[in-house]
Amino acid sequence: MSESCNSRHFSWLMKSCLPNPSDAKSLVPIHHHANPPATVTPISSLPDDLLLECLSRVPSSSIPSLTAVCRRWSRLLLSPYFLHLRRRLGLLRHSLFAISAVDSGLFAAVLQPQSEIPSWRVSLAVCNDGGQGSLSHARAAAIGPRVYVVSRNAVLRYDSWTGTVAVRSPMIFPRKKFAIAVVSGKIYVAGGGGGSEVTAAVEEYDPERNRWEVVTHAARKRYGCIGAAVDGVFYVIGGLKIGNETSVTSRGTAAHAPNLFEHHHMLVQDATMH
Repeated sequence: MSESCNSRHFSWLMKSCLPNPSDAKSLVPIHHHANPPATVTPISSLPDDLLLECLSRVPSSSIPSLTAVCRRWSRLLLSPYFLHLRRRLGLLRHSLFAISAVDSGLFAAVLQPQSEIPSWRVSLAVCNDGGQGSLSHARAAAIGPRVYVVSRNAVLRYDSWTGTVAVRSPMIFPRKKFAIAVVSGKIYVAGGGGGSEVTAAVEEYDPERNRWEVVTHAARKRYGCIGAAVDGVFYVIGGLKIGNETSVTSRGTAAHAPNLFEHHHMLVQDATMH
């Protein structure tokens, strides 16, 4: 067998490897089917429960900006279930507020005990609504991140997330030295009075409707009392208990349970403090 290369054989081999131009039309084209793009679901289209699961994991520093996205997000962030999820995830930070009223708004000092170096931070929240009225003999009540400062003839709402102040509707009966507490997201006041008149009306404030209404009347009038809420019961503690003849009888405790009866028929009890 010859070991030399034949150029004619090489030439034939090269030609056999090259495609025939006349056969180009007979080639079957290969189509590459591109996968359709995946459908992106915006977070705003999620149902409330799934959206809350997402929002509850947001860092605390970003929550104030989320409340301004839309009314739906603001409503969900202010719901009790949002606080429940934050508490379950260990992301709920308790804060202590000290509030002082000035002509232009409120001075708010906040202390967060969970911080590495607990310290008071003071800020001025200016009231842009104007006409805040007098805040003498005021009481405070908190619903979620909002603190309501309730006085005889004025109510201010301080938003601890945004640092803003808004004027809200005043009580129906101007009063001072009254009891106040929060039950099921609503504010209840009882006792107290203005001038020589002491009222027995128990008022309820609905923050969503910004409206006060009388829900019941206490069996006896009280003045100089304080309030507390436990397990859906509004307790009016201490103060001067005044009978029907407006004579001072004793100090005691009255309990009001707003959620026991329909149509605002509330249980009113008198108990002597020991």
